[in-house]
Formats: sequence, structure tokens, C-alpha cells
Amino acid sequence: HRFDYQVRHVPHLPDVKINGFHRIGQTRYLPAHENRPVDRRYCHARVALSNGKQRTVWYLIENPWGFAGVGSSVEFCVSGFDRWNAYNGNCRVLR
Repeated sequence: HRFDYQVRHVPHLPDVKINGFHRIGQTRYLPAHENRPVDRRYCHARVALSNGKQRTVWYLIENPWGFAGVGSSVEFCVSGFDRWNAYNGNCRVLR
């Protein structure tokens, strides 16, 4: 739903939907410890878009980090859809 919101509200992005995920993998894992109380999992997958194209999605899962420190937080970036470079060039921050 966050990707759908992004393509509707960021100018000059194609109006597409994610139809599916495949080739899902974890790039890096940083376990919580004394100086870093949050587990961080850096992951990637290929997404099939409604226009027939494939893209890479990079995402970060942080736990515990959700509402009031309960649950997980997920940040994501689909290659080619970070119009405002929030995650640096080509989603570099989430790699």
C-alpha cells in the first residue's frame, strides 16, 4: 500500500502496481547488542510490476522498532522509483 501511495503522489512516476515478489534474499544482518538495541536486516527482492517490467526492491527491517517499540519497521526503495533520492542514488542507503 505504501508503494501504491508513492506512485500516485510523486510526480512523473509510472502508474504501476507490484504484482509479485521473487528471488527474495537477505544482504546483511546486524544483530542488536549493547550499543545498538535494534536488529537490522537489509534485504532485497525482484518485483514484477503491472506494466510487465521487473525491478529490484531494497528494504530494511528493524525490530523492535514499530509503534511504541513493539513490532517491526520496514523501509523500502524500488530501483528507479526514488524520484527525490531519499535513499541516495539507486537505493544505496538500504543496500
